[in-house]
Amino acid sequence: MSPSATAGAKEGIPKKATRTAAELDANGSGVEKANKIPRGTIVRNLNKTPGAEDELNAIIRGFFTPTVEFITETTPEITSTITPTEYQAAISQAAVTPDITSKPVELPDWIKSQLRASDPTRVKLNSGKYQFFEFFAFWCGACQALAPEIQNLEEKYGGDIIFTYLDIDDPANDYIKKELRFQKEPHFILVDGEGKKQKEWVGFVSYQELVEIFEAISPTAG
Repeated sequence: MSPSATAGAKEGIPKKATRTAAELDANGSGVEKANKIPRGTIVRNLNKTPGAEDELNAIIRGFFTPTVEFITETTPEITSTITPTEYQAAISQAAVTPDITSKPVELPDWIKSQLRASDPTRVKLNSGKYQFFEFFAFWCGACQALAPEIQNLEEKYGGDIIFTYLDIDDPANDYIKKELRFQKEPHFILVDGEGKKQKEWVGFVSYQELVEIFEAISPTAG
C-alpha cells in the first residue's frame, strides 16, 4: 500500500457534521432540514444564497438532533375522549350477566342414567327372546360413557329384547362369563331365544349399529 493511501486510511473521512457548506455542496449532498422545513424536503446549493453557511449549520444541528427528541416533538399527543366515570360505567355494563328467561330443557331419564347390575339369579340364557348382554364394571370409564346410549336402547326396544347387565366383579356371574366367553369390559353379546350367540362387540359398539340390528329383530319395531 502506498504512503499516500496509508495516510488517507489513518486520517479517515471527516464527519459529515464538520464539513463546510462548500464541501457538502461540492459533493452534491442534500441535508434534511428537520426543524425548519417539512420532512422529506431536500435543501441544495445553499452556498449560492446569502447566509447559506449559517442556515446550513442550523440544518445540520437539526439533522443530528437525537431521534427520541425529534419523535417527541413531532408526534401528536394522544388523549382519551372518555371520562373515568364513563369508562367505569362501560366496564360495569360489560360484566352484567344477561337475563336468561328461557326454561331449561328437561332431560330424559336415560341421559341421567348410571350403571346398574341385573340380578344374576334371574338370568336365563334360553329365555325364549333375544337377549342383549353387557358385561361391565362400575369402575370402567367406557362402560359409564356408554350407559346412557345402552339404556336409551332398552327404553325403546325393551319390550322385545331382554337387556341384561352383568357386573364382572360379582362372583355370581362367573358361570355366565364362562358360558359366553367373556373377554374384556365392556363386552356386549346378543343371543337368540335359545341362548346362542348372534353377534358380539368388545370395548365399543356404535349406537346406530345397535339400532339397525334391534330394528331388524324386534317384532314391534317400526
